[in-house]
Amino acid sequence: MIALGVRGESRTGAAMRGNMCVGDLLPAVRGDAARNRQLRAHRRAGRGFCCAYLAGTPKLVETWGERFWRVAAYGCVLLTALSFLKMYLAFAAAG
Repeated sequence: MIALGVRGESRTGAAMRGNMCVGDLLPAVRGDAARNRQLRAHRRAGRGFCCAYLAGTPKLVETWGERFWRVAAYGCVLLTALSFLKMYLAFAAAG
């Protein structure tokens, strides 16, 4: 959503950019532990932003780029499902 707000030239994009500015000021008010946690979250969000910015908005005509991002998304969903399965099996074996 943040990448869409940066790319968007509509009022919705301007509103998203405005909310990003307010959200960036919040870590300065909190303590050290919360700030460290917030900085780690910003790094992860930054990686997601870069991927979303590179992917762009969906196109109506399917191109090889659209196909690549769809396959990458399916791969991420599969990896997440396998990770949850591994966690479940580890907890089942321990208990």
